[in-house]
Amino acid sequence: MARNRELRPRPPKEWDATVLAVPYPRPTPDLLSLGIKVATQRRQKGWSVDRLFDESGVGRRTIINLEGAFKTPRVDMLFAVAVALDVPVGDLVDVL
Repeated sequence: MARNRELRPRPPKEWDATVLAVPYPRPTPDLLSLGIKVATQRRQKGWSVDRLFDESGVGRRTIINLEGAFKTPRVDMLFAVAVALDVPVGDLVDVL
């Protein structure tokens, strides 16, 4: 039995991504404030980036990217940094 492909509705060709976008603006996380908070906590402990790398297991470049607000961090990475700095995760992410 052959399938009739015309039975499925097809979107008009003039549709674009803006039609399918979320109808409300998404909040933008404040990555710069998060990076500043992590750097401040690290400096209060007197740690270098390398020491935080050793204590957290998070890559050195990842920590630099976090503190410089270059990339959005993953939750597991934030958790590892918070545990290493001995601060609740909520204290780090409350600025988001």
